[in-house]
Amino acid sequence: MNPIYANMLKIDLLAGLLSYEKGAYLDAAVHFQKHSDNIPSLYYSIACFCQIKDIAKAVSAYQNLLAKAKKGTWVDRARILIGEAIYQTRDYDLSMTFFGPVSRRDARPTCACSPSTACPASTSKRKTTPGASSPSKIC
Repeated sequence: MNPIYANMLKIDLLAGLLSYEKGAYLDAAVHFQKHSDNIPSLYYSIACFCQIKDIAKAVSAYQNLLAKAKKGTWVDRARILIGEAIYQTRDYDLSMTFFGPVSRRDARPTCACSPSTACPASTSKRKTTPGASSPSKIC
């Protein structure tokens, strides 16, 4: 990268997003972390760390994000990313601590299914948890 553009936010965000899309999460995180005072940069750093399963760095970046913004869309998305990453490690109780405080309770849930596969939550057949009174959402 040209040194003239080394510390420009828009260039780093673009370069970081391109690296992220290529699966080069560590390279992407380097670009995002150059601007730790920027809320979207912090969020994308968290996304990178969750992808490489470095929960400690994701939580550290999350704490920096909370110092900048106590609630809002970026914070909610970060909580969900970290909660999902922790859930995949099968630490269900800890993951719930991140899912619980989402500030936009009126937000419609979105599905993370890929466009090429059918979303199991949109079909009429949903899995039921033993002892639960209603079906649970799969994705």
